[in-house]
Amino acid sequence: MKKLFNCWKLNLGILMMALFFSQCGKPNSGGNSSQLTAEQVLKVDLNHQDELSDRNNLDSLSIIRLETSKECLIGNINKIEILENRIYILDKFKSRSLFCFKLSGEFEFKIHNLGDGPGEFTLPEDFSVIDQEISIYDNFRKMKINYDQNGNFISETKMVVSIRNILQLDDGIALVTPDESYLDSENDYNLLVTDRNIGKILERYIPNVTLGESIFSSNKVFSKWGTRILFTYGFNDTIYSFDKKDLMRQLVMDFGKNKIPYEIAETESREVRDRIFDTNYNYNGLLMDISENEDYISFRYTNFSLLKDHDPFLLYSKESKKVYNFTNIYNYEHRFKINPPMFVYKNKFVSKVTYDIKGESTPGLLPSEMDNPALAIYTIKRGY
Repeated sequence: MKKLFNCWKLNLGILMMALFFSQCGKPNSGGNSSQLTAEQVLKVDLNHQDELSDRNNLDSLSIIRLETSKECLIGNINKIEILENRIYILDKFKSRSLFCFKLSGEFEFKIHNLGDGPGEFTLPEDFSVIDQEISIYDNFRKMKINYDQNGNFISETKMVVSIRNILQLDDGIALVTPDESYLDSENDYNLLVTDRNIGKILERYIPNVTLGESIFSSNKVFSKWGTRILFTYGFNDTIYSFDKKDLMRQLVMDFGKNKIPYEIAETESREVRDRIFDTNYNYNGLLMDISENEDYISFRYTNFSLLKDHDPFLLYSKESKKVYNFTNIYNYEHRFKINPPMFVYKNKFVSKVTYDIKGESTPGLLPSEMDNPALAIYTIKRGY
């Protein structure tokens, strides 16, 4: 009888483990997972590289030169948003500031309240602008710090979890990618739904944070176009859509042999992790910087073996249902290069202008190396 009981316990344990692992792959710990159709799985051919330029489908390009002065020197653009004719730029690490410019490029103000007191922050991890309120999220103080539209401190609230990325929604909830380095097992998820102040967790999605969430910082994992929200996370080949508290798989990038194996993405072993940077491999992962407009979805990906002068991104055409691998965006007429899209403003993509192709660019069009960067606002014709 005892042997029979032990056998029953063993079978029950195996059954429970099977159920556990079958649930781990589902997007929502308490919801349903949609089935992928064949056209949603996109094969990415990294050997076929396209170029986007004014010679093919790059169109309606305009340049915004950001004002340069001692008060508004930008070290790097970690996040950009354009809302109500204002440009908001977050420089997370170098100046540790949130800058506000007019759409013309004229500087308005910056928020640079460094410290550990009320209204101050140590590191501005992310920001949001909603309902005439600017919020900066500081993981060190674990605070959501609120300012008015002129950058004046209003209030601050304690967050229940540190964040990596955030998207504030109009209905009083926020979508949060938590910062893995501050997580406990209870919040070890890739996506959290919280109240507006990140004071209460309402839903948890996609358990088991992977390597990509711990050693790399994913930029702009959310995109909002109309009522649709897209989301991805580190060392992951899938883009999800979020609608009315349902998370569904939308697009899956099939990198084939270039995909980072799960044994690397999920390991804590430094020896195994070092394989990512081994020159014998050509792994891809870490989808980021999602931007969507009426015709396309754009997103960057990490290729650890590419040279530094490459800044690849993928473009999914809603019309053809195909994905294209771009390594460069050029404007040959005025001789400059453009970074991959970071934001969408009035159906146009927004990117940072980088450097000349050959020789001198059009005089007065682009800033010098000592100036703030310029922004490119453009469309991509419906041809892909």
